[in-house]
Amino acid sequence: MLAKASISGNNLLAQEFPTSCRNAEWKVHILDPRVGMLGAIDIIRYHEKMVKEVHDALASCMDSFFDEWKLDWEQCVPLATFSSNLHSSREESGFYTLFSICNFNGIKFMKEPTKEAIGVFKKEMLYAFLSLNDNLTKVPSVYVQKIDD
Repeated sequence: MLAKASISGNNLLAQEFPTSCRNAEWKVHILDPRVGMLGAIDIIRYHEKMVKEVHDALASCMDSFFDEWKLDWEQCVPLATFSSNLHSSREESGFYTLFSICNFNGIKFMKEPTKEAIGVFKKEMLYAFLSLNDNLTKVPSVYVQKIDD
C-alpha cells in the first residue's frame, strides 16, 4: 500500500512516504567478474572506497529529499555478486562487467554471461557506440551490414 506523499518545504515527510520504501533492504551490489577468481572478500575490500562513496551519495540524496528519514547504513552491507557461469579473462572483464550491469535486476541475472551472449552483447555495444547522437564520424558500412543482418 502506498501512502500519499505530502510536501513540507522542499522535503517530503518520511512518515508520509511509503513504508515499504523506508523499510526496504538497502544493498550495494558489486558486479565484478573477478569475484569468482579472487573471492568475494577480496573484491569487497578492493571496492570499499567506491562502496563508501555510493553510501555517502545515497545518504546525501535522502537528506536532500526527505525530512526525518535516517537510514541505518550499518545494515547496508556490500554484496559481491557474480554469475556462476562467469569465466572471463582479464582482457574480457570489462565486457563481462557491462553485461552484468545491464542484465542484473537487483536479485538475479536475467541473462547468463555465456560466450554466445557476450558475443551478441559486444555487437550491440559497438552498434550503440557508433549510433550515439554526438558521434560525428561516419559509421563504416561493413559494420552497418553485419549489425543489421
